[in-house]
Amino acid sequence: MAKKPTRQARPPSRAKPRPLHFQFWGSGSGGGPWPPCTFFPEGCPVPVGLTLQLDGPLGGDNGFGREQLSRPTLLIYAQDPAFACCWFSRAIDLGDESGNPAFWMLQKTAKDKWSLCLRRVSGQLAAYEVKAKSNGFPIKLKKGKTTKDFKWPATITIGPQG
Repeated sequence: MAKKPTRQARPPSRAKPRPLHFQFWGSGSGGGPWPPCTFFPEGCPVPVGLTLQLDGPLGGDNGFGREQLSRPTLLIYAQDPAFACCWFSRAIDLGDESGNPAFWMLQKTAKDKWSLCLRRVSGQLAAYEVKAKSNGFPIKLKKGKTTKDFKWPATITIGPQG
């Protein structure tokens, strides 16, 4: 009777190490290799998800758009190295049948500066910004340049995903 072949040990892996510009982070099952945000101090975790909330009523004639924009909105950290330090919302239908949805984009542009904008392909609808001394949340961004499509509140709060 023939003997079963014995399993041989595998040779050491020759896989290339991951590039240094990626790090593992995240919360629970959502973790993975993500581009780091260099404006966060080393060892300070970059949040995967954040929540955007208007700090006052949104005015304007477009009732459907007001309703969509007034809801708390989840912002997700970008997985693309070209957008490191950016969080994006899902597409927001403003109900004007243009086929031109809006997207929120939060960006950490310096160690102490955040900017937030609501954009469509056709252009920017609102911009907010703040200088924040810490990397903690919540942060309140102050209104900058806005269009007349809506009457925007003076501030918007970004907090941890909750």
